[in-house]
Amino acid sequence: MSNYNIGIYANGLFVDTPIPLQTQLQQISNAGFSTVLFWSLHVHSNGAFYYNNTLLVQNGQVMINQEFISLTQQLKTPGIVKTVLFSIGAWGTSSDFQNIINNIPLAVKNFKALINTLGVDGFDFDYEGDYTPADQKNITTITELLYSLGMKVTYCPYTEQDWWLSCLQQVYARNKQQLVSGYNLQCYAGGTGNDPLQWAHYIQSSGLPTGIVDAAGFVLPGYWVQQTGSGDGQCPSTMQQTFASFSGKGLAGGWCWNTGDVFTNENTGLCGSQQTLPANYAQAITAGLNSKLKTDMAASAV
Repeated sequence: MSNYNIGIYANGLFVDTPIPLQTQLQQISNAGFSTVLFWSLHVHSNGAFYYNNTLLVQNGQVMINQEFISLTQQLKTPGIVKTVLFSIGAWGTSSDFQNIINNIPLAVKNFKALINTLGVDGFDFDYEGDYTPADQKNITTITELLYSLGMKVTYCPYTEQDWWLSCLQQVYARNKQQLVSGYNLQCYAGGTGNDPLQWAHYIQSSGLPTGIVDAAGFVLPGYWVQQTGSGDGQCPSTMQQTFASFSGKGLAGGWCWNTGDVFTNENTGLCGSQQTLPANYAQAITAGLNSKLKTDMAASAV
């Protein structure tokens, strides 16, 4: 078991993926991930919550099938997965956040139903819209709302450092404490080339009051697993090398995107002789982050 926060975004987990649901549960819950982020929760104009295209919560009632509820509740049973989050939004769906604002009383009912039924620990904001001051106000308001419900809140940026930093600043200014637990920084697709240490330095050196003491520990980078048809993907060995480059530099963990691609490409030989199960990616991130620690221990033993 790692002391790092190792996460995976669960794209369609228990609903839209190509292997048996119990196999999904076994592979994810025992892989070595401490955080699982269900992707993605969408809020329609009538206030209803959807998990991708599946109705999730409506009028304060959880509508999704009982098997999904049971499997989600079992994720934390082995004691490896400590945190279960729902990610809100995605590219082209910034209206999710405005729809929450437009339906605040109903949103509170729906969030409470989701929290109480599924036992989730918090929510991740995958906002990818126009980055206006009005949207910033919405993000701040929803952060405060979910925190008031006892929820952990994380942000999932890939661009617009100033905009996200201002969100953190506003949350801190209004609450006299930082309610956001961290950034899940996208380092693939539109975020290709992002450096978590640079993002951390940007927070630390801005001079803006955010309440964040450990900026390097605040930013968790994420990379795309190897998949067919994209140049962004990384096999486990490459992902280990990527995280090894950050070893000993203060990162508190990292994550990979996403379960849908992992399950689709299992046993396809996409990474040659390397296995590409969820556990292989969790182990790769952990081993990479631990690599300097192991080197230092070996050197001290000489």
